[in-house]
Amino acid sequence: MTPIKNNLEPVFRTGDPTGKGTGGQPIWREDFEDEFHPRLRHGKPFKVSMTNAGPNSNGSQFFITVIEGMNVVQKINQVPKIRKSGLRRNEISIISITLI
Repeated sequence: MTPIKNNLEPVFRTGDPTGKGTGGQPIWREDFEDEFHPRLRHGKPFKVSMTNAGPNSNGSQFFITVIEGMNVVQKINQVPKIRKSGLRRNEISIISITLI
C-alpha cells in the first residue's frame, strides 16, 4: 500500500513507495513510454492513468477517477494538509480496489 498523496476531486494520485512525491521504480525497472489514445479523457469515471514528469517518464505513480463513494472523497478532502509538502497530516491509504 502507498498513501494517497493529494487529490483533485474526484481524482486520487498514489503509487509512490518512496513517500517523497517523486515516485518509485516501475516493474520494468526503468521509466516507460507514454501510451496515449486521442479519444480517452479524464472527465468521466472509470479512468486509471499514469502520472509522469514529462514525455516518456512513467514510473510507479498513477491516478484514478472515482465512480462511486464521493462521500469518501469529501472526507479525504477534509483531512488537513501539511503546507510545505502538500501531504495529508494523517496517512490515507488504498486498502482495496476493484477495476471494472
